[in-house]
Amino acid sequence: MSQDLNSTYEYQVGGGLSTSAPSYVIRQADDQLYEGLKAGKFCYVLNSRQMGKSSLRVRTMKRLEAENIQCAAIDLSQIRSQDVTPEKWYKGVFYELVNKLNLETKINRNTWWNQLEDLPVSQRIYRFFREILFLNCSHKIVILFDEIDSLLSFDFSLEDFFILIRSCYENRAEDANFYRLNFALFGVTSPSELIVNKTQTPFNIGQAIELNGFQPTEVQPLAAGLVGYHQNPEKLLDKILFWTGGQPFITQKLCQLIRTSNFALDRGKNPIESVDELVRTRIIEQWEIHDEPEHLKTIRDRILFNEQRAGRLLGLYQKILQQGEILAEGTPEQLELCLSGLVKRHQGKLKVFNPIYAEIFNQNWVQQSLSNLRPYAENFLQWKRSNGEDKSRLLRGQALQEALAWAKDKSLSEEDFKFLSESQTWDKLEIETTLKSIQLALKLEQEFTRKQREETEALNSSIRHIGDWMSLILQGNYHQILQKLDRIETGTEGILTTIISLVRQLIKAMRQREEYLRTTPTPRSKQEGEISGEVTSTPRSLPPRNSQRNSRSDPLNEEIENNQTDLQRELNELVNSDYIQMIQQRAKAYHDS
Repeated sequence: MSQDLNSTYEYQVGGGLSTSAPSYVIRQADDQLYEGLKAGKFCYVLNSRQMGKSSLRVRTMKRLEAENIQCAAIDLSQIRSQDVTPEKWYKGVFYELVNKLNLETKINRNTWWNQLEDLPVSQRIYRFFREILFLNCSHKIVILFDEIDSLLSFDFSLEDFFILIRSCYENRAEDANFYRLNFALFGVTSPSELIVNKTQTPFNIGQAIELNGFQPTEVQPLAAGLVGYHQNPEKLLDKILFWTGGQPFITQKLCQLIRTSNFALDRGKNPIESVDELVRTRIIEQWEIHDEPEHLKTIRDRILFNEQRAGRLLGLYQKILQQGEILAEGTPEQLELCLSGLVKRHQGKLKVFNPIYAEIFNQNWVQQSLSNLRPYAENFLQWKRSNGEDKSRLLRGQALQEALAWAKDKSLSEEDFKFLSESQTWDKLEIETTLKSIQLALKLEQEFTRKQREETEALNSSIRHIGDWMSLILQGNYHQILQKLDRIETGTEGILTTIISLVRQLIKAMRQREEYLRTTPTPRSKQEGEISGEVTSTPRSLPPRNSQRNSRSDPLNEEIENNQTDLQRELNELVNSDYIQMIQQRAKAYHDS
């Protein structure tokens, strides 16, 4: 079958196709643009990259020139530098117009431009049209500005440029020469990005040329290069279009791969299935390596280059992946997603442009890209996996503040907004709960401090009376002491209880001693009896409570006295202990405060 191959046919992957390229596919846009410009309409082709805009422009210019219409194509991306100013930019456009319209011999560009330095720069271009162009060109003129999106990279506004274009159409009634002048714009942008003032924009008086992918009814020229690779090249081409969705760049690339990659026909494989294998091994798998010339990377970078919008675009694209398609509403995010080339508008819906893109830029890619953007990626993914039920994954405190600072001025996905919003709600709730807990804790602490203060003051008051108790004990007023103890003993604990117990024991010991002294006779000395010679029969009177006896001659009395001494010593140690001093110091501090 190899002898039947069309060896002279060439596909072109990337770059504009020449007017004689056999693989150029004529689309509906070709006739629309040609007819529109020929009729004097302002036309613009704004679409994603590598959709064939340059090839369309070249082809259309050739057709117009065949109709004796003078054309000048100006690549605006070439009129730029690091120090460009509005003055320099308009002067660059002016120089290009003079050059492309073959007017170098009719005007000294530098002299003419400088003579009008008092006029606004856009007004000088207008004067050029009236005073130079119309006088030296008798035919119709079409000026085609390519790479119009390069104007967005400047730090100054060029809205006057679009106002100039509109004024040329509006002045046709006053100057018929303007009927001979027409414009076309090409680029990767949208009218709303180029000019804000809707009353002065030329786009609402112009014709938008929609440049779609290759349709099955249009791709017959491509089939010629597949002759010999399948008995029915059209059927092979249908499989190619299934994978590419008619995207011009990648369609040309896949056709070229079939011709240059030892296509599997000689191995007896089904050629249709071989296309699937070729797509996976030479385009999808390790796509960053195989992406030459760059196409897929261009799409990726268009999505991710602006971090402020990337999250919103990824969220929107993820929604399309999940649902298959969404309603086309013309929002800025939808327009930007279309300009990336990743999705296309079809019958009022947005859908992924082709299965190759869906395979490469899949859910995993979206998740990874979002993770690389979000400083809260891990929490967000866990929260999302729980369908928003796991509140522990919501951000709080400093993490939330950092996420909000990062999200400021960014266009985020709906899920990101929901995550951050719920995080704020729960963070506020936790703060309020914490404040209430702190208030309650402070209240309880104040109540505890109050009770502790009262108890300390009561305890200190009792301690102050210990000295009084000792005086009463020495006076023998045991009953009065016991009454006082009964009044304060209820509810006491700790060391005060011990002191009260020792006081009671001391009273008991002293009573025992007094009872012993009262009931035990006091012997007279032998010498005294002998001297007096008297014998008394009256009972011996009790010694006073504080009378002393010779304990060495009375073991029982000695034991009672020792017990009393021990109790007094132990009581003194407790009264002078660190705890009692601490209570007294605390009570003094409470009193001072």
